Amino acid sequence: MEKILPQIIKDNCFDFWWDNAKVHALDLPIEKIAVKELDWIFDLPFWSNDGVNYCLKPRDFMKSPQNYPTHMARLTACDTTFPIDIMQNPHGKWLILDGLHRLVRLVMEGNTTVRVRKLSRDLTSVIRKEKDYAIN
Repeated sequence: MEKILPQIIKDNCFDFWWDNAKVHALDLPIEKIAVKELDWIFDLPFWSNDGVNYCLKPRDFMKSPQNYPTHMARLTACDTTFPIDIMQNPHGKWLILDGLHRLVRLVMEGNTTVRVRKLSRDLTSVIRKEKDYAIN
């Protein structure tokens, strides 16, 4: 399946695809970080809506969640007891590998810190999966 990534996603994200099962299997320490280290992510159109890929920014969702019932259902169902998995992008900013809906829910609930597992860039080869669509 071919998906076209917007330039803003290409510019700010990773140059590889990862396997969430491999990420979850890692035995990593959990620590807390301030939401402000991650909130830049809310301005990137990571989410799909009404069949359109990469069109919805989490910050826009947070302004009017009632307009996005699919994402609201995912937020309601997500288990916030699991930490958010993050890794630094090529520009040195923390980027989420798994847990964006959890992060949004925690922020909407008023949390200013969140529990995370920080993956180092040297784990890329461990969590990488076969590409199912081109990044470039």
